[in-house]
Amino acid sequence: MADIVFYRQKRADGRIRTGLEVDGRTVGESLQGGDINHDPALVWYIDVELNSIDVAVDSEDAAQGWLLEHREAIARALNETAEELEVGTDVDVWPVRRQKPLSSGEDAVITVSAVRRLPLGELSSAIREWAGQFADAVRSLGNPEAVEW
Repeated sequence: MADIVFYRQKRADGRIRTGLEVDGRTVGESLQGGDINHDPALVWYIDVELNSIDVAVDSEDAAQGWLLEHREAIARALNETAEELEVGTDVDVWPVRRQKPLSSGEDAVITVSAVRRLPLGELSSAIREWAGQFADAVRSLGNPEAVEW
């Protein structure tokens, strides 16, 4: 059994970091886009937490396979969360956490937070975009030590 966290973060320099943790250990990452001004401060983040998932704890491939196998249910949970946040949220309730049942019987906990005020709808749009690219995001992960920061 393993605890999995699949996450996406937007940095102040515009880069999007996507990563996969298995039992607290980063096993896959990608970093895309951004400008030449290096600024790792976060603008927002989205975490999909899955606890006690039946995968081998030392296998990135098994965790990625599990995510791909359940991608439609996870994308649906992300889209539901995006819909709930469409208008925004009060600033005193960050981060927002939503527990969503998956068709496999497990629950996904979606955690979303913005570090500073964002234009209306930006965070829900980012969640929807990630849901739409979920399988590609899982497949894009590489060795975390090879990611250029």
